[in-house]
Amino acid sequence: MKRLFIYVFLILVSAMTVAAQTRSSKNQIARLAQKIAETDDLGRLDRLGLIRGSVRIVIQHSIAEPEFEIKRFRSFKAAERWLDSREIDGFPMRMSMSFKGCGKSVCTFESEGGILHNRLYTKKVIFGYRKNRLYVKAVQFLDGD
Repeated sequence: MKRLFIYVFLILVSAMTVAAQTRSSKNQIARLAQKIAETDDLGRLDRLGLIRGSVRIVIQHSIAEPEFEIKRFRSFKAAERWLDSREIDGFPMRMSMSFKGCGKSVCTFESEGGILHNRLYTKKVIFGYRKNRLYVKAVQFLDGD
């Protein structure tokens, strides 16, 4: 009986530890996604070591063709240079939508109303894990055109 009690106790303690780790990693992902969405200079994120190999930047056009523009970059600084090269007189301005939440390593942002033209909205941040380390797979933007 004593052994059974000890086994049950150990199982409960380990289950609580796993649940706490899961909650903290979800909070970490949500904080990083909001930081990525709200930053005006992606190059500052390079020092966090969030890229493993390359990061995919996707721009979804609301009106223009082609609908999706996809590029891969080895650093956030290179992605920032490319995004800056697309600007004309400071437009499209980057903005973040309201944070909806994260699930299955995808953090989404939604518009509470319509979208404005000449704006580039952060729509999704996709994360992954490699060797128990968090990294950014892709950042998706919505172009108001």
